Amino acid sequence: MSSLQNLGNISNEKKEQRIMTLHSLFKAGNVLTITGAAKHFGLSEATIIKYCKAGEIPMLDHAGQAIVPMTEKNRPDWWDVDL
Repeated sequence: MSSLQNLGNISNEKKEQRIMTLHSLFKAGNVLTITGAAKHFGLSEATIIKYCKAGEIPMLDHAGQAIVPMTEKNRPDWWDVDL
């Protein structure tokens, strides 16, 4: 395996870890908006939006709308509005 391929694998693993962390923070109610997540991770809002789409995380945008559609599967427990 080349070192370039190793770097690509490490980068992808780091991205997957961030998506999992973002998902758990959202489910716990600690990070609710893309702005809050961007500040927490030190990443751009565009990157957070990509992560939300990749992880199907219905985080809220500036207008209060979910980035991806909220379903029974991805709805956090603290969200008490019926779908």
